[in-house]
Amino acid sequence: LASVSEVQPSTASAGFKDRMFTAVENDPDFAKEMVDDFGLQTDQMVFALPADPKDEQAWADINQQQEAFNQQAEAVHSQRTTLCNTMRAQGSSDADIFKAVISFNQNLPMSYRSQCGMTGELYS
Repeated sequence: LASVSEVQPSTASAGFKDRMFTAVENDPDFAKEMVDDFGLQTDQMVFALPADPKDEQAWADINQQQEAFNQQAEAVHSQRTTLCNTMRAQGSSDADIFKAVISFNQNLPMSYRSQCGMTGELYS
């Protein structure tokens, strides 16, 4: 068994991102698909369902939060789409566009990222 001092810190997060970046670099069709999925779609709010499905106030609160989030999501979508379109017009590869989209998403406020589930290994 390895001692604690010999154990390397986990690189699972960086490893996944590296594998994604390698995959988009090596497969232009996959890169285009990832740009379409990550760069050109409007983010959706993730929320917990109310414990009581008949709790009208809980549903009203969710709807209110979702309306506010959707306004933010439209602005983010517009900015991200502009980024993608500008890079394409400049001749950037889809792999480079995908990396730029991930960087853009990483720089969004954590409050926004948590509301739409952008908290996984790709964003760490």
